[in-house]
Amino acid sequence: MSRDRAGVIIVHENNVLLMYRKKGDDEYYCIPGGHIEDGETAEEAAIREIKEETTLDVELTEFMVELKNQDRNETYFFSKIFTGSVKLSGEEAERNSAEDEFDLNWVPLSMLSSLLIYPGQIGENLEHIIKSLE
Repeated sequence: MSRDRAGVIIVHENNVLLMYRKKGDDEYYCIPGGHIEDGETAEEAAIREIKEETTLDVELTEFMVELKNQDRNETYFFSKIFTGSVKLSGEEAERNSAEDEFDLNWVPLSMLSSLLIYPGQIGENLEHIIKSLE
């Protein structure tokens, strides 16, 4: 399996879906997604990972950005089109505990600048990025 990652910025009614993480004393948010499997495109991985983590069926509406984060390539897509209801599932649901917390949150765009969001290259500008795509 590749260390490369694909994720999707999902926007609905001026909110963005983020994964809240708490590991020990570290608290942050990240964009839902995960590793790209061998033989899989970034698009396929993004769709699969969103389904596994959130139970949503998502339609990618736009390629957003590819960046280098530490020693891996990360590809992010944008979507406003999905079906289903958000529910934590898959490996994240199995690993969820007080010491390693996972929680999906619809976060208002207006709150994004006050949160620590990884990767930083996107998190620091997420509100601006989303508004430029709408």
